[in-house]
Amino acid sequence: QETAVSNPDISLPTATGTLISDEINELKRQNKELQKRLVVLEEARAEKKAVPAQAEKKSEPAYDVPDQRISEVAERLKYTNDILKRFGKAYDYRSTTLKEFKRILADLESKEENSKELN
Repeated sequence: QETAVSNPDISLPTATGTLISDEINELKRQNKELQKRLVVLEEARAEKKAVPAQAEKKSEPAYDVPDQRISEVAERLKYTNDILKRFGKAYDYRSTTLKEFKRILADLESKEENSKELN
């Protein structure tokens, strides 16, 4: 037996009770999938809103270097740059001493030389 569904908000064709039940079940399934998708999209939107807040964080401010330490800091920066360009390794120039930089560079050069000899 066909049943007409009359609701101005929903446009459904006339169908049998079984077809209507099947359609209802399909719509429920789709609704569950849409609810899951909505959760994912809301989480993504929340993360996107959080990113600008993180981007607004100010970077570490520059610090003043006393005149008597400028040349030492400049030399440490040279070692940092040299090691980075030649060996792809980055060291913190603020916490690594010149003595340590010299040792690190010597070790890297020694390893490089040994690997060349093996080839």
